[in-house]
Amino acid sequence: MLSLKLLCGLSVKEIARAFLKQEEAAKRAITRAKVKFREEVGELKVPEGGELEERLEAVLQVIYLLFNEGYKATEGNQLMKQELCEEAIRLAFLLTNEPSCDKGELKALIAMMLFKAARFPARMDESGNLLTLENQDRTKYDEDHIKWGWQFLHDSSKFEGSSIYQLEAAISCYYTTAKTYEKTNWKAILSLYDTLVKLKPVPVVQMSRVLVLSKVKGAEVALREMEGLEEVIQGNQSFLALKADLYAETGNWSAARVHLQKAIGQALNMTERRFLEKKLKSWIGK
Repeated sequence: MLSLKLLCGLSVKEIARAFLKQEEAAKRAITRAKVKFREEVGELKVPEGGELEERLEAVLQVIYLLFNEGYKATEGNQLMKQELCEEAIRLAFLLTNEPSCDKGELKALIAMMLFKAARFPARMDESGNLLTLENQDRTKYDEDHIKWGWQFLHDSSKFEGSSIYQLEAAISCYYTTAKTYEKTNWKAILSLYDTLVKLKPVPVVQMSRVLVLSKVKGAEVALREMEGLEEVIQGNQSFLALKADLYAETGNWSAARVHLQKAIGQALNMTERRFLEKKLKSWIGK
């Protein structure tokens, strides 16, 4: 958290969203980290040799979270902060020049970011409205990003073992390379999430898995799965919006509207808020 605050310049609110924490909890964690840093480290130094390799995992996580904040901004009028994504990709590419850091995890992270970045041109319409994956014009996807994404994903497989980044890159690959939304290989993506959630059992991954689960086994099954996440992320906007969509799929429009209204109340990103408000209007009378 401290790295995201000091080195990447993210706000406490943005950091809280990245870790699915309340803003006050994130603020306290950053304060504790500052105290610990002063007591145990004292000053910033560029690590060398084996020490650099040891810190790679933390560095990759910072780059990953920086990209995610750019991909879907916590607040403001813009859906994306593309400059953050570009900076994350740039930093990752810089690490490939350091032999001790050029690992499978790094290559997989780059692949994941490239696959996601390929969709940038199609994520909003000409009026600046959010377009879901289902409604995106896939002819606008950046073919160069996809090509390089494939290359880095392939290169990551040359290293022993698989990492969380390799799994997430493969998931992003399936989403981005499907010819149409209907041809998305949901079963393959669910299998990847089943593995990922064991390696990274955090709410945001579990929630993403629930969405895919609904495509494979239906909304009722997915809603039951969400019950286990209720206490941890019940006030999260994405959680509430997903639950609203699942209720809508089951025909429980009353519960769907209630949860969508709650999601709107939590939305700090204005583009996303307008998208949710438009959806709520379309649900009136159902």
